[in-house]
Amino acid sequence: MGSQSGSSRVVRKKSRNDGPVALTREEGLFRSALFSATIGVAITDRQGKFVVVNPAFCRITGYPEKQLKALTWMKITHPKDLQKNRRLVVGMRNGEVSSFVLEKRYITKSGDVVWVRNSTSAFAKPGGKPANFIALVEDITERKSSEQAIHELSNKLLQSQDRERRRIARDLHDATGQHLAGLILLLGALKQSSSALDKASQKKIASALALARQAANEVRTISYLLHPPMLDDHGLVETLKWYVRGFSERSGITVRLHSRKTERLAPEAETALFRVVQESLNNVLQHSGSARADITIRSYPNFTVLTVRDYGNSGKVRKRAKKALTLGSLGVGIPGMRERLQQLGGELRVKFGRRGTTVKAILPRSLKDKDA
Repeated sequence: MGSQSGSSRVVRKKSRNDGPVALTREEGLFRSALFSATIGVAITDRQGKFVVVNPAFCRITGYPEKQLKALTWMKITHPKDLQKNRRLVVGMRNGEVSSFVLEKRYITKSGDVVWVRNSTSAFAKPGGKPANFIALVEDITERKSSEQAIHELSNKLLQSQDRERRRIARDLHDATGQHLAGLILLLGALKQSSSALDKASQKKIASALALARQAANEVRTISYLLHPPMLDDHGLVETLKWYVRGFSERSGITVRLHSRKTERLAPEAETALFRVVQESLNNVLQHSGSARADITIRSYPNFTVLTVRDYGNSGKVRKRAKKALTLGSLGVGIPGMRERLQQLGGELRVKFGRRGTTVKAILPRSLKDKDA
């Protein structure tokens, strides 16, 4: 390897008797540590060719040492990780960074895929460009499998939650709502024919009718908040206009919706963005203390961006988000919003600033509703 040739030159220049012996002992210790290490170690040259590999790295990749030394790291890296890995290596070659850590995939000799945590550093002569690169490689396939299992489970939980919301909303509208409507009709008829009753009885009937109407309105509101029927019929923008109006009336917070005419998205995409608005405005109401908020929807050729911004105390929102992430809660708050978007190939960006919190949801336009 590159460092060994440099050491040999130093040894030849040494005139003291103990020089070669001391250096040989250091080399022996290095090689002993390298080949007994449980973590994979690989040294490559500037072209990416393997110069030194230890047994642990051979076990991870499935290649024997001799075959690996005939390959480059590019050859065994998964195609989907190659571009990012190249970019980081180029930065290290140019002296922009001295090291990097990357979770990536290798294609083993048998064709299997293994996930690794690759910690790469460059080393060179003083003042010179990097001559070699050393990578410490840890097999994290089991951890990645567990993360994927958790991701799939959270996906099922959120889908189940959405189905349950729809079911409860439908039951409230079709059953409870209809029962209350019938009760209102009966109490209304009773009120009209109550002239023969005393005033106390008439007042009780009027109060009962008012309570029934209030209950019907509350059931209708809860049903719509669980799953607005107009989201399916009229789309995201019209539904948000209705939701923002009701939220402002209930909370006293001024919310402005900024949206140009946009095409319909796939139902699951519109539901995800609606939930982002719901959760974000709930954070404004419960934590930020802002008196106003702005919602912006923009459509671009390849993606749709929804932004919710408030102007209050972002510290409380940040603490709540950190607590939720620490507890690993799914379907709640910022982690729930992020999980929904990731399932659809999107992402969630949250910025906590001195003048409030900005939540930005990004979804690819490939989710556009084909039937729209």
